[in-house]
Amino acid sequence: MTDTFSKITCEEAYLQLRVAVVPKVLWKDRNRLLSDLKVAGADTFSMKQVKGALREYINPLRLLAPVDMNGGDVWLVDDLVSSGQTLVSAALLLGQQCHPARISAIGLLGSYHHANKPFDPS
Repeated sequence: MTDTFSKITCEEAYLQLRVAVVPKVLWKDRNRLLSDLKVAGADTFSMKQVKGALREYINPLRLLAPVDMNGGDVWLVDDLVSSGQTLVSAALLLGQQCHPARISAIGLLGSYHHANKPFDPS
């Protein structure tokens, strides 16, 4: 099995966040994060440095190569789930570019606060 995803760089996260339409109440946190991301540059980006409210404005993953799912089922496995944003990002990328019939996810450890709530990508 080959890797399907890779993490983005801090520079890529910076570019995503810079063009995101963020509510005014988050501007202070956004600007602070933009400053940190600009300094980090080519370092690998981690969602751990992002406050919860800003997580939805950054997709932390890139799809290495589109995979033909041919309508098959996909299981995403994450070792540690906090906000669930990484799993959501992976599911959205696969759904948009690979068209599986169904995407399921499991976290081995975590504190996801929406337990037993099905993922709805719409």
